[in-house]
Amino acid sequence: MEEKEPFYFLPNEYRQQNEIWNCGISEQELFEQELQKYNKIKKGYNGKRPALENCKWEMIINLNNTHDIADCQKVANYVANKFNFHSTRIAIHRDEGRLIDLDNADDKTNTLILTGKRKNCYKDENSKKYYWDKELSKEINVGVVYNYHAHLNFLTIKDAKQNMRRAYIKREVLSELQTKLAIMLDMPRGEIIKESKRSSDKKHRSGREYAKEQHEQQETLLNLKEQKEILEIERKASVGNNYTKDYFIELRRLATKELKSKDELEKEIKELKIKHDKFYSSKDYTKALENKIIELNNDKNDLLGIIKQTSDNFIELAEETKKDAREKLEKAELENWLMKEVVKNDYFVKNRINEKFEIHGIEPIENEADKQRRERRNFIQSYNQEVKTMPEYVEMSKNRDIEKTSKKVVLTQIQKDRALVQFAEVLKENNIIVKEPLVADGALHKLPCVGDRWGENSGAYRLDLDSSPAGFIQIIKRGVMIEWDYNDNKTISEEQIQAYKALGQAELNAKNTTEQISQEKSKTHQKNDYGR
Repeated sequence: MEEKEPFYFLPNEYRQQNEIWNCGISEQELFEQELQKYNKIKKGYNGKRPALENCKWEMIINLNNTHDIADCQKVANYVANKFNFHSTRIAIHRDEGRLIDLDNADDKTNTLILTGKRKNCYKDENSKKYYWDKELSKEINVGVVYNYHAHLNFLTIKDAKQNMRRAYIKREVLSELQTKLAIMLDMPRGEIIKESKRSSDKKHRSGREYAKEQHEQQETLLNLKEQKEILEIERKASVGNNYTKDYFIELRRLATKELKSKDELEKEIKELKIKHDKFYSSKDYTKALENKIIELNNDKNDLLGIIKQTSDNFIELAEETKKDAREKLEKAELENWLMKEVVKNDYFVKNRINEKFEIHGIEPIENEADKQRRERRNFIQSYNQEVKTMPEYVEMSKNRDIEKTSKKVVLTQIQKDRALVQFAEVLKENNIIVKEPLVADGALHKLPCVGDRWGENSGAYRLDLDSSPAGFIQIIKRGVMIEWDYNDNKTISEEQIQAYKALGQAELNAKNTTEQISQEKSKTHQKNDYGR
């Protein structure tokens, strides 16, 4: 976001050179040196220690265009010696002030404002001149009021003491300092107001008196609606009195949300009329009107030239469009006639019609989808024939057939039992619980793992013993997948095979026993119910 400069800065073309001086050491380093002295002398003192932000003191003095950095150093040395301060920095500002209208210098409200909601003038960036209106026709005779001043910075801790205290620096001391500085800088001294006069001028009022006074003052002020009513009456009265559009725009802007008295509003209307009459009766206004008339005539000639050129281009475009439309119509009529001929006659005339189509640059009679399908089919067939004749493809096909033949193994029933036992042992080694015989159908089956909650199956397997005896194991929680191949050389005992076949039999017997017990209990309950 672009940062805007403060309003009190002058434009660049009116700024003068600033001056800066410093003591050669930063305030932080100087403060730390003085704080060491303070801690050494105040050793054992448990009170609050000085802070840097409480030891900075700034003084602002007004200057004129003849003062320089040497004059400010004299003032800084005098203040530092008088109050036992350290003079740290001096900055003279010559880039602040305000712009005024020299033709209306007696008016205190004639300050030119260049930005913000209160903007009242406009700047031509090329000529660096200022005007009252956006059209840059009402030039302003600009004058500059500079605000020459200097900032003097001091560090108030010195000789292990905080010297900026009301006990040391009182009102009388500061008043005496102001008199002394006015003499040193050869500047006028401000009015001296004694404490007795200052206190005697105050009027102490009760809360009710203050509220009553404020209420009376609010009643005399005009709100936004009342201001608009007065301005509307003035607008109607000004119609037909040779006032321009700019006058009525500025008249409407006098209505603001801020409360103002009727006298203030009438004064603003009067000042606006004086300003308008003064400018529009001048030679500058007459010259501006002549320039505006010349500019309008030039714009008129340019506009007529553009209209003529545009009309010529439009006529040419219309003729070209008409010609293209006639050719398209003739072509469409020919296509329509030929399509009718195809419908009337047999399909053998299609070739003859296509020849006429080629003469006139028309596509042959064929469905677009059928054409694309035919081209794609022909391309695929030609590509497949070309690939199958390649030596690499022939060799790869032979290797694939050999590999399929070598992998295909037909197991006997005993080998299948051994394979099931081997696969079950691999499952158990990976903490998968096997409670019943495995299913070797090539599909995915889920089993519980050690540590699973009731109803959770985080293990899975797939086993195929028909074409190629192999399978894989998956543990979902651990993200593990293990491939398995049948090993016919691994010894499997008959006891292991019988133990595998007995899997699930005990669980099945227990299940049948449980069902039998539950059936007997239900019969007993039924007898008891009927016996009642």
